[in-house]
Amino acid sequence: MNVYLAPILGITGYIYRNLHDKMFPGVDRYFAPFVSTVKAKVINQALLKDIIKEKDTTGRLIPQVLGNEEIPFVNMANAIYDLGYEELNWNLGCPFPTVANKHKGSGLLLFPDRIEKLLNYAVPKLNGKLSVKMRLGHRDKNEIEKIIPILNKYPLTEVIIHPRIGKQGYTGSVCIDSFQKNRAGLTHKTVYNGDIFNTEDYISTKEIIGDIEDYMLGRGILSNPFLPQMVKGVKKEITIDDLMLIKDFHDGLVNGQLEAGYSRNYLCDKMKGIWIYLGVHLKKSK
Repeated sequence: MNVYLAPILGITGYIYRNLHDKMFPGVDRYFAPFVSTVKAKVINQALLKDIIKEKDTTGRLIPQVLGNEEIPFVNMANAIYDLGYEELNWNLGCPFPTVANKHKGSGLLLFPDRIEKLLNYAVPKLNGKLSVKMRLGHRDKNEIEKIIPILNKYPLTEVIIHPRIGKQGYTGSVCIDSFQKNRAGLTHKTVYNGDIFNTEDYISTKEIIGDIEDYMLGRGILSNPFLPQMVKGVKKEITIDDLMLIKDFHDGLVNGQLEAGYSRNYLCDKMKGIWIYLGVHLKKSK
């Protein structure tokens, strides 16, 4: 099987990715948080600072683009390919209202015609490969049924599906039945993404979806950096020594971001998102 690290905006930047790859083997592909398209022919390189090749030590990074207009999408995508990447991912899954209300991310799933228009224009003009990360829909889980025939028309490398709708955010349950139903109609390789936090979650999901070989894990890895090794059967449990390694990982993130020039106040705000996940390892007092 292959394990992908999901792109988590504000957390899985290059400092996180590089340190995780150094300390915790098992991730086969790292996906960078999205870069938003802009209406400019020449892309400001500052927008690409998280994915500059010289900053990536994993060697397995897939950048991601968020956008809904044809020309800006092509311009941004080709600027990323020019950095030396062979493939990028199109974000059709972001559920946050600030994104979806602008008909981007999962919000674009409401408009199949616009998705087809962008792909029809962009694919012949892209200087590299393209994959898609999406949800079942934005308002309704059946919205994907109109998207699949469109995606099948284009030479995508893979389609990553998170079986929730955008309106759910990360609440409620994933709908495995809908995932199964709709991935059967895809002609592309399908990747599963959603709610795998431990080995038991992986096993129960695998029993249902069977022959899927590639899994994207997000919040599960943020909580347990060893999770890729555990779902692959390389590691069974977390020991006291492992907890010390997680502490070293945490301290490395802090030091790495200080070295990158973040102020201590900004760093504290940035680390809050990481503390929410790694905090599960703290011993609770009575």
